[in-house]
Amino acid sequence: MIYRIKQLYNALFPIIYPMEIQWLDDFLSPSQIDLFFSQSLPEQRHALDVAYDILDKRCILNNIDYNNLLLAALFHDCGKSITKIYLWQRIFFVFFENMPTLGQKIVLKNKALANAVKIFSNHSLLGKCLAAKAGFNKEVQILILNHHSPVSPLEYLLNEADNKE
Repeated sequence: MIYRIKQLYNALFPIIYPMEIQWLDDFLSPSQIDLFFSQSLPEQRHALDVAYDILDKRCILNNIDYNNLLLAALFHDCGKSITKIYLWQRIFFVFFENMPTLGQKIVLKNKALANAVKIFSNHSLLGKCLAAKAGFNKEVQILILNHHSPVSPLEYLLNEADNKE
């Protein structure tokens, strides 16, 4: 519950600090910067928070895994940037996931909600495609694709960090 309250606060009042922008400029390529800033401000904030959790894992990972995981943390939800999704739609999706099937079917008759549900449900695959276009390696693409259904140790670390923030 506290996790969801923190998420709502960060979605309502997202702040990206100048030192974070400088860090991104130093760490990412121009196409990666473009992709990062194509995300909504709340998604950018969330991505940075997830990345900060990954920074704490540096001592347990080799350099390649660490860099791949850090990139995946910054872009794991970039698939949501395909279309504008309003805050009320984001909040609604949390409730939608826990609705009975009949309630979901009724809700999906609303075009705006159905579109938001479609983007949220497929954002991992959409994110993988965007990451491929931005030149990310296959490992980062797979981390993005599987961040909600982890099967590897790195995917579990990303999922854990995502669920903390």
